[in-house]
Amino acid sequence: MSGSPVYVQPYLPARPEGLTDEEMGRWFFEAPGVPVPADKVRELTDTAVRRSAGDARATLA
Repeated sequence: MSGSPVYVQPYLPARPEGLTDEEMGRWFFEAPGVPVPADKVRELTDTAVRRSAGDARATLA
C-alpha cells in the first residue's frame, strides 16, 4: 500500500545470537537504527507479503 509506514525491518542491525529473551528485548529497544536507502525500502515493500495484524502475529508464536 502506497504511503504505508515501514516498521522495524530493515532498520535494525543484524540480531546478535545467544541472547536470552530479556537481553533480546533490551537489545531491540536500545540498538541504534541503520540507514536504508530509499530504493532498498521500495524494493522490500514491493515484494512484501501483506497480512492482517492478527495473521502476522500468529506467525510469531
